[in-house]
Amino acid sequence: MTLAAGGSVSAAPTPVHPEGNSELRPNGHSSAMNPPPMAGGAVGMGSRSMPGDVIVIAVLLFVSAAFSLVVGGLMVMGIMAAGAMMAQSSAELAQAGITSKEAGAVAGVGAIVMIIACIPLVIGAGQLTVGVGMLKMKKWAWYGAFGLAVLTILSSLARFNIFSFVAISINGYVIKALIQTREAFE
Repeated sequence: MTLAAGGSVSAAPTPVHPEGNSELRPNGHSSAMNPPPMAGGAVGMGSRSMPGDVIVIAVLLFVSAAFSLVVGGLMVMGIMAAGAMMAQSSAELAQAGITSKEAGAVAGVGAIVMIIACIPLVIGAGQLTVGVGMLKMKKWAWYGAFGLAVLTILSSLARFNIFSFVAISINGYVIKALIQTREAFE
């Protein structure tokens, strides 16, 4: 006998799992089939668990990617605006006695500056890709995040300024966390 909704008693037999005495749930699964609880600090993701540090690293990569993409986009837009202004004033350049050869040299410098301005866009796209790969627990993403952290530390040391301490500290944490979570990516 079981107690039904509304307080009435039902004489219907309670379904029993064929392999034991656990009751069957309405979806047909046994209460004995519950998956074991995950280890602390892990977030479920399919058959593997994701350490919390991986989520933190992915978020750091997404924030850094957003910053790189915004900075790169602004640089490219600024260079394009400067190029448009120079194109409009080409008649003025001719009146000032600047030859087409000299104007071509200026255009060549503009092209080099544009390529340099695209570097943050490429870095941002890479960080975004590695961040997504980290959340999917891809082995290549572990290597990508490790490489980006090492490159950031080296670049911070090369141009040492007040922000270098912050960048080195954050990326030191990232490297430590990546080393500790290495086995989760295999």
